[in-house]
Amino acid sequence: ISATLIFISSQKMVKAFEKEVILHQEDALAIGLTKPSRIDFGKRDRILISDVSKKLGNLQNLRRAKLKECFQAAIAASLI
Repeated sequence: ISATLIFISSQKMVKAFEKEVILHQEDALAIGLTKPSRIDFGKRDRILISDVSKKLGNLQNLRRAKLKECFQAAIAASLI
């Protein structure tokens, strides 16, 4: 019925906070984004699935080390 959206920004950052993961160019391209980005697991919202117009990317295409960073950030944001 609903989907959880995670905030993604293309704002340039060198260092991430505990609930954030920085995706460099190769990681961003691997999941379907066009620019280096920052994923903030602390900023999220739920919306109806019918309101989702398109899927931007897929985290399961990330390298194992970057997936581990995402997992740890999700734990820090109390998602898991």
